[in-house]
Amino acid sequence: MNGPVAGHDAQSPIFVTGMPRSGTTFVQHLLTTHSRITIHGQEPVGFSWGNLLKAAVHGVGFADASNEQLGYEAPHYAAPDDRDRAAVELLDYARWYLTGGQAARRWGAKSLTQCRIAADIISEFWPQTCWVVCIRNPFSSIQSLRNTYDKDQCVDLATLVEWWTDAVRFAHEKPAAMPVQFDRLLSESARLAFVERLFDFVGETPTPQVIKFAEAWEVIHKVTPDDQREYTLSNDEQQLMLTNEDFAEWVSRLGYHPLEAELV
Repeated sequence: MNGPVAGHDAQSPIFVTGMPRSGTTFVQHLLTTHSRITIHGQEPVGFSWGNLLKAAVHGVGFADASNEQLGYEAPHYAAPDDRDRAAVELLDYARWYLTGGQAARRWGAKSLTQCRIAADIISEFWPQTCWVVCIRNPFSSIQSLRNTYDKDQCVDLATLVEWWTDAVRFAHEKPAAMPVQFDRLLSESARLAFVERLFDFVGETPTPQVIKFAEAWEVIHKVTPDDQREYTLSNDEQQLMLTNEDFAEWVSRLGYHPLEAELV
């Protein structure tokens, strides 16, 4: 079994994040192929353990200060006597939870939202958090999303544009983040080079099992067969997306283009 790279904190979590339909599930499975790593999929709908962590740890301080201010004989708010210990135990629980009860392993989660809603609090608790941010042509990602998990188009285009832009900005501006343009990994040599770079980033050495998984490069998350995909982004929709200046700047910077087949 390979150990962590010297000087790397083996307790630091690994978060795989990014825009939906950008390769996050594949990267999660790739990392978990390593015998020392467990990365679970995203939290259930409507639940964010990152926000729960924020509320619980910050809530301890609020409760403690409020109880002292009120001075009631019976505490008004639930709060432990030892706030520091409470925080440590909560973080230990999060590690246990995210590894499926195997807290000795490297741990983390695939989360499509944490880079947007809880990155600061996670980095505060675990300063050496590794963020792997998957990026794909945004027009392809959004078209794929609307052919799979958002067939009813519940999420409007403007919101999807913001999601992609926020993830890409986070990937390139946060020092502890590794951006991965998943749709650029077309050749076997590019894929194996990516694997070496990814595991160097998280502080582990690729095992033979990891290399075997990467060489196969099988599709993990084929939700809807190609012949059942009915939605295509129109030229007008793509041009409307590009009216968001931040989005358009990142699209240009990363070398992406609208879906040519749909242009007229």
